[in-house]
Amino acid sequence: MSTDRLEYMLRQLPLAQSVPISSIKLPAFKAPSLEGLTVVMKSPAALTVDEVLQAAEGELFNYATQVERKLHEPVALGDVVCIDMLGYSNGKLVPLAAKFEHFMRLMPDGTLPGVVETIATAKVGDTVLVQFTFPESYSVVALRGQPALFIVTLHSARAVTLPDPQSAAFLKKVGAKTYDAWLKGVEARLEDKKSTELALAIQNRVLDELVKRVDVELPEALIAEEIRRKWAAHEGRGMAERAFKAHEQQEALEGWLKSGEVRAETTRRLKIALVLRSILERDGIRLDPQIGKDLLLTLAAQVGIDKKTVKAELTKSKLLAVMVANLGLHLVTVEHVMSKAKVTFQ
Repeated sequence: MSTDRLEYMLRQLPLAQSVPISSIKLPAFKAPSLEGLTVVMKSPAALTVDEVLQAAEGELFNYATQVERKLHEPVALGDVVCIDMLGYSNGKLVPLAAKFEHFMRLMPDGTLPGVVETIATAKVGDTVLVQFTFPESYSVVALRGQPALFIVTLHSARAVTLPDPQSAAFLKKVGAKTYDAWLKGVEARLEDKKSTELALAIQNRVLDELVKRVDVELPEALIAEEIRRKWAAHEGRGMAERAFKAHEQQEALEGWLKSGEVRAETTRRLKIALVLRSILERDGIRLDPQIGKDLLLTLAAQVGIDKKTVKAELTKSKLLAVMVANLGLHLVTVEHVMSKAKVTFQ
């Protein structure tokens, strides 16, 4: 494992790891009070049969047989493919649409009409063009109803065969006596997943409410720096490796910098990071050594290496060590804030 791999993973973590190491002067403000911090959440809906069956198929996929397709062999819906993809609208690159060596399963979802279906008619090694109109539900408001041209290169594909969930062999493998028993297990695991998602939603609502308690104006340079950092990690690296021309890379970056959605989310992340840091300093929060050890174990598991190797990487790189420490402080500060918050459901 390389230092780059661990650093890349850390830079993808939420809530602005870049703030503590930014070279830009940060705005000064008084840390907000945690008194009376209350949020109201909508009570979660009961699971539907369709949700459980969809989760069941997801679990079946983990036990699927996958066979690599040969060069020029046709692909099909349900395959797992590795693609490069670029999107254009009105002659300009679509922000956040570029994918490089991206693995996905060919299952229609309606987000990009016709893209999955067109890939499913191609052969391994092909490059296909897909023209469509962005739907009114597309995440980027300015692109809704606009024409799109996506260029997709299909590097590889694997045919997927799902096991029969009612077969004795499958039930033995998953440790279930009957199909119904396995399905109940799927439902229980889905409930756990929904609970985790709800906890994250609550946390985000609490942090958003906390940010409303401060009046802070972020420097434009700070917002731009954070967007550039994210672009470099998501699209910039792939474009550079594929020798895109400088003006093409700049055009892609400009798309991110001008995106209202990207700017809004970046501003939110930065404000949360700054507010949490102000609370950390005011309340004298420190990182418990045991939490630091637990964090190392989590990092090791996420990058697929042993803790000893992670520690060695952190010893070699002061930047990585600072980023891990900042992450740990962020986590304990969030926990501190959540312990003061009151959550009600309606």
